[in-house]
Amino acid sequence: MKNLYIALFLILSTTTFVIGQNVNVEMDVIELTHDHDCGNDGVFGDNPEPRWRVWGGYSGGNFVGPVCGGPNCCGNGTINGGTRGCGTWNIGDFDLRNVNNLNITQMNVDLQSWEEDGCGGDCDPNTCNIFSNGGNDDDCRAGRDRVLNINFRNDPPCQYNQYGFGFRDCGYGVKVDIRWEYSTLDGGSITGAQTICPNGNPTVIGNANSGTTAYTNYTWEQQVNCTGAWTTVAGATGASYDPPALTTTTCYRRRNNSCSVSAVSNTITITVLPISNPVATNATQTICSGSQTNIAISSNVPGSSYTYSSVASPGISGHSSGNGNSINQTLVNNGTSVGTVTYTINASANGCPGGSTTTSVQVNPVPNVVANPSISTICSDQSTNVALSSSVSGTSYSWTANSGNPQVSGFGPGNGPTISQSLTNSGSVQGTVTY
Repeated sequence: MKNLYIALFLILSTTTFVIGQNVNVEMDVIELTHDHDCGNDGVFGDNPEPRWRVWGGYSGGNFVGPVCGGPNCCGNGTINGGTRGCGTWNIGDFDLRNVNNLNITQMNVDLQSWEEDGCGGDCDPNTCNIFSNGGNDDDCRAGRDRVLNINFRNDPPCQYNQYGFGFRDCGYGVKVDIRWEYSTLDGGSITGAQTICPNGNPTVIGNANSGTTAYTNYTWEQQVNCTGAWTTVAGATGASYDPPALTTTTCYRRRNNSCSVSAVSNTITITVLPISNPVATNATQTICSGSQTNIAISSNVPGSSYTYSSVASPGISGHSSGNGNSINQTLVNNGTSVGTVTYTINASANGCPGGSTTTSVQVNPVPNVVANPSISTICSDQSTNVALSSSVSGTSYSWTANSGNPQVSGFGPGNGPTISQSLTNSGSVQGTVTY
């Protein structure tokens, strides 16, 4: 019967097996053969009654030499061929020897054989020794001897490999199959833990120790954020692995596989540093010409550094590129229309470039005032008619008024684009009002 066994610890190279490389082994008898006294015993005239006794053992590891195994031990292990002619007998799968979790490299088969002509209904000996009884049935008796020494690890595991025939005298032979697999595998070890910038390309994760290499294959696994489920990396089957550019910290390990058994290496971590994203807090988004900006810069990553550059509308001066966590610059609008300065801020942290942001400051020009007429003469009780204008669009106006002549009245402060006030001079000399 074909049984699968779970295996334990092993260390091996491609062809050399060393202490600690344990395996599970199943060995079955699949065919027996003989070609003695074929159909003519010379005395009884019967077909021969062939008999085989088979032992399965192992050598190497912690035991040397064959071991009598299972139902095929001395006294009850005879395989009775009945009355049959010469040739090969396919007996299917006759369990001969099962070995679990031992460091062995060789399986052994011993065979004892004889023909027992004329023995009637009881042809099986009751001892481990075949000896002559001096009768006519004493034909071609062959005592126990080694017929197969099988270095099974030279052939692939996880399948039934056939060996034989192993022959004794008179053409008695045995064929076996062996299925073996590792108990456990050595996953080996890897190297390459590293810290990279966001979107950085890691260096190759290297092979520090190959682990078990005979009849094994590698796969690679990753764990995003180093938590949760491990997933297989498609196409990664080498002893080393070159990861792609990463935006998230990721753990990697290598899995060593053989049949149903696998083992993993140590885990290495590729740490992806956080990206620094600047935030500009603009306390005064609109200022007058000659005033100072008030921009504070911060980030989600402590210890970040900042640089900034500026672009302005025509006629704006006082802006420049710089660095630091604040922008305090006195901006002057030399024109007659509203201007803008836009600052582009770039962050960096831990030697890695970060994100960027922009913020703008509106700079209003200083408005000029034109009074028309600027000087005029009126009679008492007449109205002033002074129109106010500016080259700066959207200008608003307010005024104050005073006079050094106490006899003049009717003036006062006000606002609007026109100064229209009725002035009275109650005296006898000319008076003046200044707006």
